[in-house]
Order: sequence, then C-alpha cells, then structure tokens
Amino acid sequence: MLGVSIYFSTPFEENEEYLNRVSKYNVKYVFTSLQIPEENQVDQLNLLKKFIDLTNRLKMKLMIDISPQIFEKFGIEEEERIKFLKALDAKCVRIDYGFSMEEIKIFSENFEVILNASTIDGQFYDKGIEVGVDFSSLIACHNFYPRKDTGLDKGWLVEKNKRLKSYGLKTMMFIPGDEVKRGPVFEGLPTIENHRNQLPLLNYIECVEKLSIDEVIVGDVRISEKELEKIDFYKNHHIFLLEVSYLIDLDFANIVLSNRKDVAMNVVRCVESRTVLKKGNIVPFNTIAREVGVITIDNELYGRYQGELQIVKKPLLADERVNVIGKVSENSIKLLDFIKEGTKFKFVGVEE
Repeated sequence: MLGVSIYFSTPFEENEEYLNRVSKYNVKYVFTSLQIPEENQVDQLNLLKKFIDLTNRLKMKLMIDISPQIFEKFGIEEEERIKFLKALDAKCVRIDYGFSMEEIKIFSENFEVILNASTIDGQFYDKGIEVGVDFSSLIACHNFYPRKDTGLDKGWLVEKNKRLKSYGLKTMMFIPGDEVKRGPVFEGLPTIENHRNQLPLLNYIECVEKLSIDEVIVGDVRISEKELEKIDFYKNHHIFLLEVSYLIDLDFANIVLSNRKDVAMNVVRCVESRTVLKKGNIVPFNTIAREVGVITIDNELYGRYQGELQIVKKPLLADERVNVIGKVSENSIKLLDFIKEGTKFKFVGVEE
C-alpha cells in the first residue's frame, strides 16, 4: 500500500541506493515519468531499461507512464508497442491521454494498467464495458500537483473516489516526501492541497482511513527512514506512533495503549491506564489549563477516576483534579483526529 518515485534527473546510483533502502518496507510500486520537461535531455531509454531491471530485481513494479507521444519519441510504431514494452520486461504501465478504449483493453491484457483518474467518467466506463475491459483489474491514479495551491480539493477527491470505486477500480494517489523535494518548484508533490506541508505518516493515514485510497505513492525524490518506519509500523500493526515533546511519567512510554470504544468528544481516554497501569495515590501537581495535545492523568482528588490517562483534543480549563504530564509533539497532534473507538497508539520519542 506504499510506493515511491524515482526520476531520470537523479543519478542512477542514488536511485539504486534509495530503492535498496526502501525495499525492506514492502514497497510495491515505483513511479517514474518520461514526460517531465526538465528531464528530456537525459538518455531516457537506456535509463528506463536500467530502472526496470532494478525494480524487477527488487520485486517492485515500475509504473511507466505511456502516451502516443512517448512511443513517437522512441520511434515505436503502433503495432510494435506491446512488443517494445515486453522487450523491456515492463510489468506495469500508467496510461495517459490519447489511447482508444480498444488500445487500453489490449494493454490491460498484457500488463498491469494504471489509468489517469481525471480521464475516467461515466462515459469512459460505459465504453470500457462495451469493449470488454475488466475494470476490477485496473487502478485509477490521481495526478500530483507541484505548484502551490493547485492540489485537489479533499471533498471533491472523496466524491470522485466513490464513483471510481463504483466502477470496480482500485484507487491511487500521491503524497509529498519529507527529505528531498523534487524541483524545479521544490514545494512537494501532493494530490490534495492540504497534504503539501504535512508529514508523510499523517498523509498516509488520512489516505487509507478517510479518502478511500488503496495505494499511496510518495511523489517526491526522497522520504525519510523515520517516516517510512512509522508508516510501516502502522501498516503492519495498525498502531499510531505519537511523538511526544515531553512525558513526565515514563511508565506510559513505548507501550501499546488504546482509546475507549465509547469515544469522548474532548479527549482520548486510555483504556489501560486505570487497570493494567493502576498506581497508588497520585498527588495533585501541574494542574494547569489543558491545550490541545497535552497528556493528562487524573489525581487522587478525582476519586475512582484516579490514574486515568487522557490526551486532550479540544482546549480545556485547568482542573485541580487533573495533572498535565506530557505533550504530543506538533508533528503528531493532527493524528488525534484519526483516533477512533479502540484505536491503538504508542507514545514515542522519549527515553525509557
């Protein structure tokens, strides 16, 4: 459910090192583009062959974007297109504008096909059904948008994905990387605008939890190992890793906790805190106003609630019965919006 991108303008050795490094995170798809103006001066065909060999060796699928213009650039006649791609040992193609539905069907019978989501509407679907396209085997991929303020509207994307899913399609979109942005704009490569300045973990979780996305691709040149590890942990265990800027009570660090199934409006209520982690009397201290993201524990003045751990989701007044013992870092605060009934989480970033 996570992919990355490589580009022709990046030295091959750097791309090779990057893919080898991310391969341990079960990366399935690798996006590249033959249609970026800034990269037209490189020897794309020879590099493309090396890209395909590398990704095949690592058991990844290189998404080769194709259009009639790309085949013309390489001097490939229409009747030779399938043969050309098979000779490259290509496994996956991303089809852009310019192909007939009959041609798309032929491509889908020979390769895994990823469609440009913006080209797909009811008329497109009806024509595909008419010629026998199996939409359940295809993926609809939204574009990325390098220029600030041009990313898609989130509400529009959700509605579009509902329609795509009704056609039987899987969905794919891009999120920005956090380590090396791609030029010439260097402002991230998101599909939706509100992802542009957020960290990959938050964007990834929103994609799979709220946006009906099946495959997420990091569009930029690099994603950091730190974010890859957090995403991989979430994928494998469905546990949110919440970074904390400080945590006084280290008994709560680096262990799996969970939100109650009856979800509170203002706070995350930790199920385990009053049972598994039950303590003796907790004296009142640091009973200050509670801003969003602070971690609290109820003290002895709260009677039977003593020991309950909470994370504040909305600003709350000071309460002499509630001690503030920590704070979720700014990088993780927005993850609180995705904590639902029974959601598991860990506080990380502090030493035991």
